[in-house]
Amino acid sequence: MVSFTRVMQIMMAVAALGGIAAPDHVALAQESTPAETVPQSPREQQLREQLKGILQELDELQKGRESALPPAERPKAVTEKVVPEQSEVAGAIPEYELSDLSIVSKRFQKRPEGLSLSATDPSETDSQPTRTMKESMESLPGVVLRQANGPRDFSMMIRGQGAKTTFAVRDIKFYEDGFIQTQSDGLSRLDIHDPWFMRSTEVIRGASSSLYDNYALGGMVHFRTRRGSDINGVETFLSGGSFGYHKEALAVGQQYENLDASLFVSNVGEDGFISHSDYRTQTINLNLRFKIDDKQNFYFKAITNWL
Repeated sequence: MVSFTRVMQIMMAVAALGGIAAPDHVALAQESTPAETVPQSPREQQLREQLKGILQELDELQKGRESALPPAERPKAVTEKVVPEQSEVAGAIPEYELSDLSIVSKRFQKRPEGLSLSATDPSETDSQPTRTMKESMESLPGVVLRQANGPRDFSMMIRGQGAKTTFAVRDIKFYEDGFIQTQSDGLSRLDIHDPWFMRSTEVIRGASSSLYDNYALGGMVHFRTRRGSDINGVETFLSGGSFGYHKEALAVGQQYENLDASLFVSNVGEDGFISHSDYRTQTINLNLRFKIDDKQNFYFKAITNWL
């Protein structure tokens, strides 16, 4: 059995060794060299100096503008609020009022990761007009359209989303000139859009529900019609083809000082190469864009068609 005296001697020896070892660790810590900082490039130093000079000049201009005003008109960031009842009370806590401040921040829109945007080029269809939206969108990568329920009805797939849809388009949000074209049940139709009316078609591939709500699981399609400034007058269109295909269309557009107006009317029909594939469709598309000021616009749009 170890005696109490022996235990005390062992503890004192351990404490002495720890005291001796501690300075060694301190010396080692002092001798260790700090990590070297990465030197700045000459271009970075030059830009920092320019930024510093710009900020100083702006501060001097602000002070000079305020010093030119009479003392009573100079803006005060903090003003003490004096209440007559509290001014005579000893130990009263003073109150302060802060002047109004305006903070302006520019918003930079950044496309979310995983989404890719493609758009049709108007030059692709100017020289060779297309009959259907299927022909107009075939140049877009990742977008596949198939014949669906009717001769002018197509189903759309974006990256495979919508492959099981056999009627119209689902899980893909449709817009035309910023107006939602998808119905309340998530169904979208392509037969209401005439390719001759369009300036371009934009497609966002990938899940876009965070931007365009729950019906954009597969992506988003935005149809942009031609403006009145693109027409500036009257345009007519006439085409025909096999199996009784014919199309007659009229476009009227004009741009004024604060108004851009465009009207499109089309009549298209075809007998089809198989039974029950004939169709006759008339479409009217009216667009009025009013410019209120530099930041506000009013847009009126009306679309209708008869199948």
